[in-house]
Amino acid sequence: TPKILDLLDGAEGKAAVLGMGEKAEGHPELVREILARGHAVAMHSYGHHRLFAMKNARYVRDDLTRAIEVLTTITGERPVLFRPPIGHTNPTIARVVKELELEVVGWSVRALDGLAAADPKKVAARVVRGLADGAIVLMHDAAEREDREPASVAALPLILDAMAAQRLKGVRVDTWLAESEPAEEPS
Repeated sequence: TPKILDLLDGAEGKAAVLGMGEKAEGHPELVREILARGHAVAMHSYGHHRLFAMKNARYVRDDLTRAIEVLTTITGERPVLFRPPIGHTNPTIARVVKELELEVVGWSVRALDGLAAADPKKVAARVVRGLADGAIVLMHDAAEREDREPASVAALPLILDAMAAQRLKGVRVDTWLAESEPAEEPS
């Protein structure tokens, strides 16, 4: 994660880091560093169960509530953005998300950088093909379970160079969403 943050700092790019509550709980100093560097902290569940979308409402609510509590304790702010594990959602998750007043964020470009055999050049090429104004890129700052460096660390400089060449700015997804909402008309 620090390597990704350094690369983003060098390119003056910002991101929303969707953290697993379990990892945040184990590394609260890293969560605070993410915020200190101007990035958003959002949530990606507590335990990242790969079959999260198959779980019942009680499991989903308990997991998300625990993640909210962990991130709120560390950051002092309640997270509102949420990406379900594996990106899968369903009516149960939608009901719980609404109940907990969360906003689901998906992606338009999937890097596939979290796979152990991911090739950084192929990851970069995949992302660069999908770059456009308003694109939401899904990349990983760390391995899900293991302690290995994801392909994103080597791919990100290539992606940031392509963004600069296309005059695309990396912004936090919460900032982009706020800017994309239509202004309220005066009454």
